[in-house]
Amino acid sequence: MPKPQEPKKWKNIKDTTERAPACFPFVKKGMMALEKDHSEDCLYMDIATPAWESDDGQLYPVLVFIHGGGYQTGTVREIPEEAMAKKYAKNNIVFVAFQYRIGQLGKKIFFNI
Repeated sequence: MPKPQEPKKWKNIKDTTERAPACFPFVKKGMMALEKDHSEDCLYMDIATPAWESDDGQLYPVLVFIHGGGYQTGTVREIPEEAMAKKYAKNNIVFVAFQYRIGQLGKKIFFNI
């Protein structure tokens, strides 16, 4: 497996209005078809933060969400974007969710197979 590459740098504000594609799940005959928003380029984080600094200078608490699925299915995309903004960021909580490789690619990484 190739080593991770340094991400391409950008100079302007990065447009993050579109969510990143999901990682490919384990799919066998009879399971639902893959949606077109899956890709190998799927290792991204969703981060929702309050739009203001705290009044007292304290840091905000951070909630990290790791989706379930037994390393076979699941994606951060299951969480509606509005939920991240309304429930967490608007209540002064930094919300972080990340995707990880699942299925055969995930097994190779997590279980060293």
